Amino acid sequence: MTESTAFIINRRASGLRKEENWEKTKIFLKENFGKLNNTTYYLEEGLEKGIIGLYNTSYYKDIKEINFKSHKNFIILGGDGTIQVTLQELKKLESLEEKILGIIPCGAGDDISKELNMPTRKIAAKCINNALNGNNNYIKRVDLGEATLFKDNIKKELYFLGAVGIGIDGDIIKKLEHELEQVKNIVSYFKGENSKLMQNIGKFIYNVGTLYSLGTYKSRNYLVKINNKCTLYEKVFSLNVSNVKTSGGGIKICPDAEIDNGYLDVCIVNNISKLYGVSLLLKANKGQHIGKRGVEYYNKEDKIERVSVESLDNKLFDMHLSGEYENPNKAVLEIIPRGLNTVYNPN
Repeated sequence: MTESTAFIINRRASGLRKEENWEKTKIFLKENFGKLNNTTYYLEEGLEKGIIGLYNTSYYKDIKEINFKSHKNFIILGGDGTIQVTLQELKKLESLEEKILGIIPCGAGDDISKELNMPTRKIAAKCINNALNGNNNYIKRVDLGEATLFKDNIKKELYFLGAVGIGIDGDIIKKLEHELEQVKNIVSYFKGENSKLMQNIGKFIYNVGTLYSLGTYKSRNYLVKINNKCTLYEKVFSLNVSNVKTSGGGIKICPDAEIDNGYLDVCIVNNISKLYGVSLLLKANKGQHIGKRGVEYYNKEDKIERVSVESLDNKLFDMHLSGEYENPNKAVLEIIPRGLNTVYNPN
């Protein structure tokens, strides 16, 4: 491999937060990628000074400091949030045609890496090495989501790869980032690579956040435009738009979604009680909420390429893109078919 490769490492990710896990990860990097040439490891400044046996280590205070133009391959050690932040820097480039994104799952949920059939670091390392050494069987062109958000007459354009959640889903992420941040950090700290119990930590945290949010959450009315059809939805409990099957660490909210079929899946839950909402969430863990009362679901058969969501009272609403919180008063979500090269496991 001659192309330049950047390893972007989020030391605060759930699977790297514990010192024991980080020490194991450094050894893992050396064993699996130590022989790669023309490689730079990017670490957040102040968190770690020197990776044993690895060279070309750079430190940064903000991911914007990384020169994305100078690399072809980007390997992320982090979760869905780290992927989301990285995508915004890739969005600034003129073209993604030749870029390759690889993911080594180290987050709480890791829904995107699971969609790419790479549930563990060992599997991810094998697939990434095969891809970087020219085996195109390990590269998949996947769909990119593009969100245009409007807030106080300011437009913001973002990429996303995964799920977008509006309603209680957005409120949950807001609570986890603020009121429940310490709980999330403490629980995430104990995530272990080989612990089956803690592999479901993202789902556990999301369910805790749901129960907490139910106390204060109030359903809103939205004007939703799917492709060219406008519908008024009253008392929306949850609205999800996705190109992956799961969110929240494995909850199958859009169980038919595919990351490379060129369409968005949409799941809308409205006009239900909070108690009934809890029962739907429990069913959604296995995708069994589809077809139940109050649930509207659209999949590839509906060929959805564009979804617009606007609050009727023009007030800001809570939403997340792959777990990253936003609060616009209007969101337009579109699909870019086969917009990004990713490493995946074909087996």
